[in-house]
Amino acid sequence: MGIKEDREPGGRKGRLGRWLRPLGALGLVTAVLGALLLSTPTPARAGWNGQQVIITGAREYSVHICGLTNNGGPQCGWFTTPSYTNPIGGWWWAGVITIDGYDIWGNYFATVTCWVPGVNPTSDWWTCNTGW
Repeated sequence: MGIKEDREPGGRKGRLGRWLRPLGALGLVTAVLGALLLSTPTPARAGWNGQQVIITGAREYSVHICGLTNNGGPQCGWFTTPSYTNPIGGWWWAGVITIDGYDIWGNYFATVTCWVPGVNPTSDWWTCNTGW
C-alpha cells in the first residue's frame, strides 16, 4: 500500500498547491529585492558629516578657502563670489576654515576664519559672513 496523494482530476495538486507555488515565487522575489536594498550604500544624511558653506560679504570678488574636509583631510579651493550671498556647493567642510578675500583685480585685502560644525541636523549649509 502506497501513500495516496491529494490530486485533482487531471493530475494537479489540490487547491493548496495552486497557491503555494505563486507565493513561493513572490517570497523569492521579495527576498532578492530586500537583499539588494540592504546592500546598496546609503547617502550621507543631511548635515551629519560636514557642511557646504555660503560666503556672505559685500566687498570680496573671490575667496581662497582652506580647512579640513568632512573626512578630516586638508583641502583648499578658489571660488568666485560676485554677489553678496555665494553658495559654495560640492565642497564639504568641518571645523575652522580660513577665508582669504580678494577684490575684482585679484588684490588680497583680508583674512577671516569661520567655524563650520560637523553636525547640523537642519541643513547641509553653513553661512560664513566675512564682514567685509
